[in-house]
Amino acid sequence: MILDIKIEKNREMRCYETILATTAVWLGRRFEMMFSQFWKFDLIEDSKHKPQLIGERITLDTAGDDILLLEQYHGIKVRSYDPMLIDNSTIMQTIYTEINKGYPICTSIKGENIPWSFSNEKQNYYPFLIVGYDDTEQNVYCLDVHYLNEVSKIPYEVFLLGYRGMQTFSISHDEYSTLDWRGIISKITCKLNNSDAFRKMKEVSNFLRNAHNYMICNRENLNTGDIDLVEKIQNLHRSRFLFSRTLDYFVNYHNAKPLKEYSEKFIKISDRWLCIWTIINKSIYKNNFEAKREIVAEKINELAELEENVCKQLTNIIDTSDDLTFIQVENNDDILEDLEVVQLEGKDVCYIDISAYFNNKGFSLNLNSNSKADLTGIEEFILAEGLPNNQYWDINNIKFQFPILTDTDNDNISCSKQSISFPEGQYSYIVFVGCAEWGNQSAELVLNYCEENVEVVTFNMSDWSLSTPLYGESVVWEGNSYHRTKSGIELIEWFKGHIFAKVIKLKNEKKLDSITLPDCNNIHIFSLSLYK
Repeated sequence: MILDIKIEKNREMRCYETILATTAVWLGRRFEMMFSQFWKFDLIEDSKHKPQLIGERITLDTAGDDILLLEQYHGIKVRSYDPMLIDNSTIMQTIYTEINKGYPICTSIKGENIPWSFSNEKQNYYPFLIVGYDDTEQNVYCLDVHYLNEVSKIPYEVFLLGYRGMQTFSISHDEYSTLDWRGIISKITCKLNNSDAFRKMKEVSNFLRNAHNYMICNRENLNTGDIDLVEKIQNLHRSRFLFSRTLDYFVNYHNAKPLKEYSEKFIKISDRWLCIWTIINKSIYKNNFEAKREIVAEKINELAELEENVCKQLTNIIDTSDDLTFIQVENNDDILEDLEVVQLEGKDVCYIDISAYFNNKGFSLNLNSNSKADLTGIEEFILAEGLPNNQYWDINNIKFQFPILTDTDNDNISCSKQSISFPEGQYSYIVFVGCAEWGNQSAELVLNYCEENVEVVTFNMSDWSLSTPLYGESVVWEGNSYHRTKSGIELIEWFKGHIFAKVIKLKNEKKLDSITLPDCNNIHIFSLSLYK
């Protein structure tokens, strides 16, 4: 018997959160209130007797919140069983009982007992959702949310050697049909203000700005220095995005229309925390954090001010309106939008030569150890095998000039606010061919029009590992990716490298004569085209 359960997976949800969300939807409920307490920040006082690293002092504790909130708001009760009290007979009998009732169960399985796990993950445990069994073939059926994102089978004997722990699910009460979302948001903002959260964020910024020779950690020994700061910044990125899912839930299921604008703001805040995380992480591997310290400090300070302003805005709309349901929220994205590709057909294209700005090499013509290709800063690159011979590409009406690849020359721009000029004109679309690395990236693109008119817009780019980009881009190239190590050049098994085309529509009718690229080294541009 196999339950036909489909994965409910959102960006930034961890495996266990995905399991909870998937189970909730299978049982006819929602799950987004799990993330309603994720907008947090605190900084504990430094000990005078034992000074702590700044990362150790940052607290974002949400441990256990997801299970409690899932039951409180969505009526899904999770029961955990002590692994020491579970034997093979108990877990198999529970599987039979729960599956026959229509309920999956959650357990963790060791990597070495997962036939399709990667070689470097054999000793870790990963959560799975057991959705079926087959006594005839002696298999359990697992919904794999970590590797395959589909149902796969594991023989009984292999499963029983590698499982750990167990959780079952039940319905405890009806899901709330109405929620006092104003009251919930008000409590969150009051807690942030009362705990002085935004001043404490700025304290982190000031510490990094003034702490010369501050050691975060290094490539050779990741246990040296402030590795906690890296993890906390990543959690800030993740928590802000997932909190935006709660706001979307209020909008879609509780008619809280004005919060739609703030859901979008939290996604942008999340992307900016991600940008900080990638700067720090790359500096670890390149052993140059000191050179990036001031940049990181300034970006944290900017985000502290941005989050504080959003908090004030939310407080204001809750305090000054008795009925916010009918407030119309204006769309501020009136400059750029993702474009249906078909609209480019028949339009005149202007290919912009950006080779003079190339400062990075992402492609290698071969697997020679002397190759200088390094897209990500940690010796990762794409093999240029099977690329079209023609320099001018036309992919589903998206036209661009791809760089001429050689053994030695750079082939892309690692963005750092380069200003690119071109013949002034009334352009309707811009095509960027590129990718991001160290995660999906979001930064600001500046459009410079004639007569000193400037527009600053958000520029998103998906990570090079994604076969399905997040921001409406089109995949124009997919190839094998490799990692240069001390022992040689190794194929990256778990993803291929991708190059995307991002088509942006311009609504400003003024003449454009240049653009200033984002201040984000993790965004790479291989080609630029303009359409009239």
